Amino acid sequence: MESPEPLAQVAAPAAVAALLFAGRSVLSVLPSGRPGGHDRDSLPATFATSVLLGLPLIGGTTLLSGSADLPVVLAPFILLAALRVLTLPGSLVPGSGVPHEPASRAAFLGTVAAALSLLAFFPPARDAHLLRAGGAPWNWLAVALLFLLDHGLRVARRAPGGRTLLAALLALLLLLFPAVSFRPGLTLAAVFLIPWLRRADRRAAWLTSLGAAGLAFEPSGAPLGLGVLLILVLASHPAQRRDALHAAILPGLWLLYRALAPAAGASPPVPGTPPVAVPLAIVALLSIPIALRRRARPFDPLPRVALALGALLALGLLDAAFRPSIASPGLLAPSVLLLGVLWVPDEAPLRAVEDPAR
Repeated sequence: MESPEPLAQVAAPAAVAALLFAGRSVLSVLPSGRPGGHDRDSLPATFATSVLLGLPLIGGTTLLSGSADLPVVLAPFILLAALRVLTLPGSLVPGSGVPHEPASRAAFLGTVAAALSLLAFFPPARDAHLLRAGGAPWNWLAVALLFLLDHGLRVARRAPGGRTLLAALLALLLLLFPAVSFRPGLTLAAVFLIPWLRRADRRAAWLTSLGAAGLAFEPSGAPLGLGVLLILVLASHPAQRRDALHAAILPGLWLLYRALAPAAGASPPVPGTPPVAVPLAIVALLSIPIALRRRARPFDPLPRVALALGALLALGLLDAAFRPSIASPGLLAPSVLLLGVLWVPDEAPLRAVEDPAR
């Protein structure tokens, strides 16, 4: 029996607004951290995270309520948003963040152009079985994926020009292979592993766990989600493990339930599996030891981040070996993210950012 798809019943802008509202409501009650701001530099990441987070949230409430009526599905998030406004308005974002090299106008416009190209040329398909998106407008999800990639590389302190080039590369891959499932839950988990391992950002740990939980809505995706949670806990510094376990408990129970639940029936295959996805993932994995040897530095957080992303990508490859038509397309964005972390040059030194006249 097919599950109801409330997003498929409304126009594309309403579907995007529903995802954004559900995701932003939950994002506002997660532990303090980033993203969550609304300034020019923070808004794209807040938008992307909220939209992609909205997918498993709306999927879960749809499954639990058994209703395809969008107002019914959104009711818990309306209540959550009202409580949040009444108790503590605004987003829980640290007052001061780590300074970053500002993106040049050309780099900023390049990322925007890549996003606009996806909106203009990506097929706005909404077939839930084909795209595993619950009827969501997939061109907007592709834009969110692009902004999320840029956010992950920014947190990894990669140079703005290199981030723009990789955003353009991902946009090109998505345009060349549009009829694929991006597995946004896997990308959400991969991106937010970076701030968790680099900064112990507790909000990022929860977002990684929720991204893993979203994999439960794919056919046989729950074991992969449990593997992602295991990577989150094992890759954490011993001082971080308690917080990682706290973030993983509820998503882990949900994934166990979905893994043990009887299958609802065979799902149709996903056509259009990009032939570049698996080779790109293999290249990214093989380049890890080369990049780490080239960048050997004391107290460098890159090895921990690269090895955790590599483990997640290897888990995705193993999953793709058993389910190539479903799992392979989801390797595109995590592979590009890992290549960016490894090979895009570092940002300019902080003093050069703080005082450009020097």
